[in-house]
This record gives sequence, C-alpha cells and structure tokens, in this order.
Amino acid sequence: MPELYSASPHAPKFRKMPRLFQMPSAAKYADIPLRDIDLSALEGYDTVFFGQPRSIHERFISPEKEAEILRQILGERKVLIMLYPNERLTPRNKYKVLPNAYVLPAGMPNLLICQRLEPRHTITYSSTIGIDYALSRPESENLFFPVLTKSLYALEGYARHIPNIEVRDRFAGQATI
Repeated sequence: MPELYSASPHAPKFRKMPRLFQMPSAAKYADIPLRDIDLSALEGYDTVFFGQPRSIHERFISPEKEAEILRQILGERKVLIMLYPNERLTPRNKYKVLPNAYVLPAGMPNLLICQRLEPRHTITYSSTIGIDYALSRPESENLFFPVLTKSLYALEGYARHIPNIEVRDRFAGQATI
C-alpha cells in the first residue's frame, strides 16, 4: 500500500502489507469465523453495499425517501448488501426495491467476508467499513453517498488522502437531523 501514502513524510517507513488471507498465520485465524459460512454463492458479486440503519426509526430519513435513494444509487446493479450491525429489516425491508440485491443476514463478519471476496466496488452512505476496505484494497473503487452534511465534510477529508475513495454529494442534506 505504499502508493496510498506516498505523500506522507513517513512513507519510507511503510512496508508493503500482504492481503489478510495471504498471510498464513492471519488466514488461519481469519478463517475461523468464516468456516461455517458458505461463501460460494457470493463469489459473483463484484459490488458490495455497506448498509446503515438510516430509516429504521424514521429519525434520520423516511423509509420511502431511503428506498428512493437506494434505487438511485444501486438501481439494477447486482449487489451484495452487508447489513450494519444494528440494522434490522423488520417490519420493512428497504432493500426489496433492488431487484438484483442479495442481503446477507445480520450479524455476519462483514469485513472478513469482504477481505475474502475482494469485491472491486463498494458503496455506502458513510460507513467506516468502506474506509477500512478502501485502505486495505488500493485497487478497489469505493463510493460514498452521505445523507448527513457533517458526514460529507468528514468523507471529503478522507478522499483528499485516500485516492480510491470517491464522495458524491448528491444526497447530502437529505437527512432530517
């Protein structure tokens, strides 16, 4: 990852970091939480959406508005949805508006699954897992569509330093807080 930090005065100190599952010791332990999960059906997804509980209590945004944003962001794309740890889909499943989405059950080890699947594209509103993934995969493309203006400003700061992050302000300010 040195190219990610080439402008840093500490760049000479950074060493090339191997991928998590290429390191034998890390792979041994990273595989433990994945051993009972069949990932073979997920191999064809090159796009992952990291969810967030934006409309769960209608505090940030209405479920109808969020469904419309999801349609605009993801549309017909074949996408793997990874739920945020406290995101619940009952009584409504906002992802039903996406005809080609597969939603992983809640409580999955999302970052480990991403490290194993190595999707080319990730999309989220502003979840930090998107930043983590961008840092671990410099060749990936990572889109952020924040709905909170304060998240937009923070993400724009990250984007100035992490070249594979793109922040789009299209929906900023859509949230009610």
